[in-house]
Formats: sequence, structure tokens, C-alpha cells
Amino acid sequence: MKIQLHFRRRLALEDIRFYICALCVLSYALLEHMSIGIPWFSGMKMPLLYIAGLCALPEINLILKKFRIRKYFYVTCVTIVLCGFLFLSAYMNKAPRFGVVPYRNTYRLILYIAELLILTFWVSEKGWFHRILQLTFGYVLLIVLVVDVMIFADIDLLGMKENDIYIIGTKFSVVYMHMNLLSLWLVRMQDQLTFSGWQRARLIAGGVAALIVTFRVNCMSGVLGCVMLLLLLWRTQHGKRLTRKLLCSPRVLLLFAVASVLFVFVVQMLISIPAVSYFIESVLGRNNNLTGRVQIYEMFSGKMQGHWLFGFGMGNANAAAMALFGYANAQNAILQWVLQTGMLVTVLLVALIVLVFDRLYKNQNLQKMMPMVALIYVYIALGTVETTFSMSFILWVFMLLMYVNQPPHILAQEHKKR
Repeated sequence: MKIQLHFRRRLALEDIRFYICALCVLSYALLEHMSIGIPWFSGMKMPLLYIAGLCALPEINLILKKFRIRKYFYVTCVTIVLCGFLFLSAYMNKAPRFGVVPYRNTYRLILYIAELLILTFWVSEKGWFHRILQLTFGYVLLIVLVVDVMIFADIDLLGMKENDIYIIGTKFSVVYMHMNLLSLWLVRMQDQLTFSGWQRARLIAGGVAALIVTFRVNCMSGVLGCVMLLLLLWRTQHGKRLTRKLLCSPRVLLLFAVASVLFVFVVQMLISIPAVSYFIESVLGRNNNLTGRVQIYEMFSGKMQGHWLFGFGMGNANAAAMALFGYANAQNAILQWVLQTGMLVTVLLVALIVLVFDRLYKNQNLQKMMPMVALIYVYIALGTVETTFSMSFILWVFMLLMYVNQPPHILAQEHKKR
């Protein structure tokens, strides 16, 4: 009788480089606001990006060979121009009116975006989307478990609880991390998911768990975000293909993003409607000026004079908002980017997202990434009154691109599974 022993194949050097690079980039994105409660973590961000860059450096040859292919070319060009305008924004704010000299923050963002682009080429050409998905899901799950244990066990580190701060940042960071986990879980389950009664129950249970945490940290906008996400996830699983095509349409996404900015100009008219006023005051328990947001929106155009093109410098948005409006930020995702980097960078950032959705729209297997699409729409919707265009938001956009740019035979296999 033959006994066959199967030994796990050794990880190749490229595999090791990939996992180290991905872990460093994920740490930078997912733990972006950790320095709010643990200031020394800010000093770890640049080393993380340097390590990721060293691991990704050999893949520059891959980019030089492949970037002229249509599926990469436009995204690569927009990304390069975006990074160029980021540097120009920093140069124009070398003597900042508010905050600090933005070179360090700008360089860090450019490095992060460049490494995401390299990871996109790397994952796509190797067909390693399953790897990055599993790694990201595991990382987010670990973060959520640690945060939830600390919240419900009432564990307080360094006196953060007194200031309503958690280990990964503010209450918004906590809520958004749970939303990320729910969406990643559904993407991960798409290969097996038939949305049976048991699967529906698991989705509802996950949504309820996220809502419980949201109420525990007292984040009302987070409640709206969780509800919106659950409704969109339900709709994309049950709805017809037309619904999925509509959500993946780059035109629809662009209109949605534009609407999130136009909101600030019509908000005064909206809150004067009795039904809207009742909902804000009685249901959400907020005042009619949306916790100061209306005043910010009314002052924004006047205060941005002379800074529309290049903003006040990357990383100076909070300092500028406090000085100009008396609030911690611009209370709108797109306006926050305009405030710190200017119109040129912000327009290119939106253009980059639209290009990614254009690639997704042309893909046959839309179902696979619909939970991630739903998450991005929720962040844009919440971005109407919050600053949701974080580093993790950019990560989810690039993960969409990693998936759709995989080799045709891998995408065909994914399509057959559906």
C-alpha cells in the first residue's frame, strides 16, 4: 500500500514580497486614523510605505511592459497626472496659511497611490485577486474583533474613552470598519452564494451586529450608512441584472458624486421642507443646521478664494476648516479634498473612480464585486455630510480594478461559476 505525503509548497520569494507589500499597504489604509488615539503610530506610516515600496520595486518592469495596454493605460495616465498635481499643490502651499508644510503628507499620499497602482498590475497579471481578497478580509476581521472586544468589555487604553476615541480612530472609523467587513464577506462568498434563506439570515445577522455597534458608539450617520448598505446589498443580490448594470454605470456614479456636492448648495432649501425638518429633529435627534454643516456650506465658496486650484495643502484640511469655519473639517467628502488639495486633484480623483467603474461596467461578471460597488456608493452618499473619502475608500476603488483587470481566462472562470 502506497502512502502519499503531501507537503505544503514553499512560498517563493515573489510570494513573500507580495504578502509583505500588501500587508504594509493595507495597514496604511485601514489604520489611517489610528494615530488619533495613539499618536506614535503616525511615525510608523512612512516606514510601512517604504517597506512596501522596496517589496514592490521589482514589479516596475511589469508596469513598463503592460501600461500601454488599454485596460491599464488611461488609469495609469490619470494616476500619474493626479500625483503630479498633488506635488504641485504641495509646492504652491510651501508657505502654508494654516497647518504645516504639506510636503511630507503629500509625498506619503503619492507613495501610497503609486504602490496601489503597482499592486493592481501585480494582482491582475498574476491572477492573485483571491489572495488580496482573503488577506484583506482576514485583516479587517481581526481589526473588528479587537475593536468590538475593547468596546463591549469596556477596555480603555491611554484614557481614549474620555475623548470618545477608539483604538482605530473615531466612532466613524469603528462603524466604517464594520461596513467594510460586511461587504468583503459578501464578495468573498460570491463563488458559493445562492442567497438561500440561510444566507439571507447571515446577511441580516451581520447587518444587525453592525447596527448594534453603531448604536453603542452613538454614531447616527453610521446608522444611516449601515441601513443604506444593507438595502443596497439586498437589492444587488435579489435584483435583476439591469439593476447591477445601472449601479456599475460610470455615468450614474458620476451623477451620484456630483449630486453629493450639489447637496451643499440646496441643503438650506431642503431643510425648510417640514417633513425633512421633522426627520432631522425628531428621528435623527439633530438640529436644523445639521450640526453646523449649513454654516460651513454657506461660507465655503467665499473662504476658498485664491485657493480653489491647489487648496491649503495635503493634511491641512482640518486646520484650515477650524480656522475658516470653526469646525474640525468641511463635513463633505469632496469639499474636504478641495479644501486640502484643490479642484485639480479632486476632479482627477473622481475621474479615476469613473474610469474604474467604466472598466467594471464592461465586465461580464458584475455580481462578484457588487458588494464592493454598494459600499462605494454608501461612502459617496455619506460623503454628502461626512468626510468619507479616506485611504481605505481609495483602496476599495483599486480593488475593483484589480478584479476586472485579471486575465480573460480567470474572469471567464468566474463568470461560469455564476
